[in-house]
Order: sequence, then C-alpha cells, then structure tokens
Amino acid sequence: MFCYFIRKKLAEYDEGALAPKSKHKVDQHLSQCADCMGELYTLRKTRQIVAELNNEPCPPESYWHQVWQRLRARLFLQ
Repeated sequence: MFCYFIRKKLAEYDEGALAPKSKHKVDQHLSQCADCMGELYTLRKTRQIVAELNNEPCPPESYWHQVWQRLRARLFLQ
C-alpha cells in the first residue's frame, strides 16, 4: 500500500517540488522498490516523448475537417 502513496508523489518528486522530508522518503523508497522506479522511468519517458511531440508541426485545419467527415460517414452510415 505504501507504493500507492509514493506513486502519487512521483510527478512532484520529478519536478523537484517536494519538501525535503517528503523527497527523502521518496528517495528511500525508490532505492528499494523496482516497481516504483519503473513508474518514475515511465513518467520521465512520457514527459520526454510529449516534449518531442510539441516540436512536431500540427496538420492544417482542413486535415481535421476531412478526418471528421470520414468518421461521421463511418459512424452514421454503416
């Protein structure tokens, strides 16, 4: 059950926003818990991927209009 509370704090931990006492508790737990370390790795990897996606150009507005038309045709006509 302790992992549940640690995982709730991982985002703040990764951002450096935890109070020193809380950070120390998370540090201690992470040093002994491979599952929570995996969660932290996943969080960091997800943030990295999202940051990379922010550099991708967005498709033009006409693209989304075409997508919506195709979806509507498939949802309501079939």
